[in-house]
Amino acid sequence: MQLRSIIVALVATAPLASANVIGIDFGTEFMKVALVQPGSPLEIVTNTVSKRKSETVVAFVRGERLFASDAYGSLSRKPELSYARLTEYLGRSDAHPSIEALRTKAYFPTTTRFNESRGALAIGAPKATTEEYGIDMDEWQPEELVAMVLTYAKDITRAYGGNVVRDCVITVPAGATQIEKEALMAAAELADLRVLSLIEANTAAALQFGLDRKFDEPRKVLFYNAGAESIQASVVEYSTFVEGTKVKNKTVGQFEVLGKGWARGAGGFHVDLALAEKIADEFNAIWAKKKKAKAGDVRELARPMAKIRASAKKTKEVLSANEKIPINIPSLHDDIDFHMMITRKDLEAYASDVLGRAMQPVVDALREADVTVDDLHAVEIIGGGVRVPKIQELLKAFFTEGRTNKSDPLELGLHLNGDEASALGAAFHGANVSTSFRVRKVGMLDYGPYAFGVRMTNDLYAASVAEGGGLMGFFKGGTKKKDSDTKEEAPEDWHKRATLFKAGARLGAKPRTIAFHHDADIVCELAYDDVDKLPEGTPKTVALYNISGIAAFAADMAKQNATGQLPRPKVQLSFTLDASGIASLSKAEVSVVEEYEVDAPPPKVETTTEANATAANATDANATEATTEGEAATDETEGEAKADEPAAEATEAAEAGAANADRKST
Repeated sequence: MQLRSIIVALVATAPLASANVIGIDFGTEFMKVALVQPGSPLEIVTNTVSKRKSETVVAFVRGERLFASDAYGSLSRKPELSYARLTEYLGRSDAHPSIEALRTKAYFPTTTRFNESRGALAIGAPKATTEEYGIDMDEWQPEELVAMVLTYAKDITRAYGGNVVRDCVITVPAGATQIEKEALMAAAELADLRVLSLIEANTAAALQFGLDRKFDEPRKVLFYNAGAESIQASVVEYSTFVEGTKVKNKTVGQFEVLGKGWARGAGGFHVDLALAEKIADEFNAIWAKKKKAKAGDVRELARPMAKIRASAKKTKEVLSANEKIPINIPSLHDDIDFHMMITRKDLEAYASDVLGRAMQPVVDALREADVTVDDLHAVEIIGGGVRVPKIQELLKAFFTEGRTNKSDPLELGLHLNGDEASALGAAFHGANVSTSFRVRKVGMLDYGPYAFGVRMTNDLYAASVAEGGGLMGFFKGGTKKKDSDTKEEAPEDWHKRATLFKAGARLGAKPRTIAFHHDADIVCELAYDDVDKLPEGTPKTVALYNISGIAAFAADMAKQNATGQLPRPKVQLSFTLDASGIASLSKAEVSVVEEYEVDAPPPKVETTTEANATAANATDANATEATTEGEAATDETEGEAKADEPAAEATEAAEAGAANADRKST
């Protein structure tokens, strides 16, 4: 069966238009950018120091704004003027668990607060970081800092390809919530980037894997992605379908995401933090021995802790290829040098809690896909975290033990560039969404992990409700209690609920429409249905809409309803779940449809050949008489049609109502 969403691979043909598209794999530590431009192969963009990936850090030093490796170096020297792990702040409150973890576990000096004017989190900013902009402010919005990094992506792309780029596709982690996605899109808008689509990192890698592969039989592949912040796993099924005409058929490859799982807080950064805690403990012991009463806790000092985190990260990377390594941090603090020998086994022991969560995403993905290890044909590993030997060891053990035939274990595939696969896949997806390229097809079908529902109540601030409710009653499917004193229905108690998209709903599917009879303006709340499945700290409400115009339309119809024959207004709300996984109200309508019966015309009588001959030989007098009678019948028929016209006009007016939907930011 042909899948509904089509992705592409570029072919060497003339472009339809002159335009460039970039795919951005925006991670918590690194950003990779892939460029698609007419007449050239897809390629990874190198930054100003010729590196193929850039740190997602921005720093403000001596009136200069730094990016990539320059900003990362400043993170250790001037941590209070540098901002890292920016995606952790997008779409989150200052009380979110991940924000609290950055303060209490990563010991970042970055301060956060609640900005009342925008109703969201803001990041504290020393005057040294804002004074160059000529604005008296002491905070940054997370979207502003992310926009700066995205602008840097545009700049390096222009320097690399020679053209200005505006269209892009950006990757998001599995399990990203709608508010986080919308914050990322807002940051892209600030950077003057048009987001053609968002795509999950594993789905983008699966696309890159399937570009040049066609499987005659369905083939299931598990993608395991160990990043800096989280671990993600996706089960993908590849197949083919035949497309074309009777003269020429073409086999097209396609894939469908069957299941996905993720574990936030289980990535490589948290392995670094486990080692940083050990280093901090060891230094505190040395500090107390040398300085005694003057000693304290190094965790309370921003600059030494930044040095410790950087050293822990470097040590982890070296231990991926070596059994042991010395840790040397000269003049860590208070003129004390730090030295320590550590082995790979030691690191695994320190990070045992983090590594113990490494396989849970695989278990969740297999369960959602309703498959077992025996059903898998291959495993592909991507992401920087898979270089940790312990993670590879856990993966091999899991897929060997889960296999019925122990002598035929699944090998860990390395057919993709673990750092660049998602960026390349995102760029291919952008080439499909854009109209600037002639492409060959690869089918793609993904789904949303969360369920969405809607709750509607009367708009208590609307005049129609304040004056006592509707004009024609209320929809019986809702709930509307009666006032105990007046025995009248209280409009503020009216509400209605509906499930729009269940967990697992396909992205980019047809809109879902709900219809009900109502005659007052309403407030529509779009929210998650399964709160227990949401990441901790995620608000339930996705969006609020004020839907007005219903009461005015009902009042207008009431004036025309002198006979009482018109039915109550019917409200129709259409919701979409787009290819980016963002649910929204796309259309609101209100209408009154009048139904009436019309007599069917009499059946035509077939004339015989003999009757036709008789009619042909009729006299002129008879023909004139028949013509006169026919004209009289025609006039009578026209009179009946004119009599029905006013009713038809009234029906058209009743069907012409429309509701206005205004969205509130949440």
